[in-house]
Amino acid sequence: MSSAKGADGRSSIHRSVDGGWEGWISLGVGPDGRRRRKHVRGRTRSAVAAKVREIEQSRDAGCRRDGRMPTVAEWLEHWIAGQEQRVRPTTMRGYRLDARRLGASGGRLDRLSPSDVEQLYGRLLADGLGGASITHIRRTLSAALSAAVRDGLLPAPHAVARARLPRTPPPREPQPLTVDEARRVLAAARRGPQGARWSVALALGLRQGEALGLRWQDLDLDRETVAVRCQLQWRPWRHGCAGAALGTPSCRAPGPGASHCPARWGGGPDLAEPKSAAGHRLLGLPGPLVVELAQHRAEQAAARLGGRCETAGW
Repeated sequence: MSSAKGADGRSSIHRSVDGGWEGWISLGVGPDGRRRRKHVRGRTRSAVAAKVREIEQSRDAGCRRDGRMPTVAEWLEHWIAGQEQRVRPTTMRGYRLDARRLGASGGRLDRLSPSDVEQLYGRLLADGLGGASITHIRRTLSAALSAAVRDGLLPAPHAVARARLPRTPPPREPQPLTVDEARRVLAAARRGPQGARWSVALALGLRQGEALGLRWQDLDLDRETVAVRCQLQWRPWRHGCAGAALGTPSCRAPGPGASHCPARWGGGPDLAEPKSAAGHRLLGLPGPLVVELAQHRAEQAAARLGGRCETAGW
């Protein structure tokens, strides 16, 4: 801050004509393209400086441009946008799905009470969501409100931490495939180029991303081992058309995503490290699987020589 008139984008504090003090805080550019600023007054410079500092903190923490406290939906949107460079694309999709399910619930962020959160859980339960989905929404909302506590917008503990989860039916136990069902799945998969991927996944219990992320350099058929080092993920596309930065893309692509935008960028398949050190592991290959993988590699090599590599999957 400066005691003189602030430069563009900075706050300023100076004497007013009546002998008091006044401050101006930049709130960015409004929808009409004009600069927006908020004016505060006080008897002393320190009193005005405190008001300016409070509005700046709210502005920088994602509050509305007029300096007021954001709604729960606005803060959640602001917090999710800040997570994009920190979490995986699948986690971002989960956050955005939670935000859509929450909708405009909650009103002002600082007025959200534990009772409000419990009523929200009840509405989601009445809408047909299961206990696992509601628990996921609770984790997302709790993380967002914890960030608001760190930024000084809310006291601790926040409303989600004090709210009780509703009683929900216990989740159904997973039903694994029978031996006969697994054989039928493998027989169907082997009719196409992806049979080896299904064989590896079923034999070793790999996640889909781990099975798709395997490369020949990860397999040692002589020692009959496979090293799980990465997994394949799909990064969401981003709009590259005019107006995308302002939230009004000009391409009018159908749906909420940008997969149909002619100028889309940043999306597609991507190899990523496992989330934790435990995700890196060395597994033994059963003998029949070693034979199948050796045959698959020979068929893939022949397909490349024949110019048909696009039909020879992993």
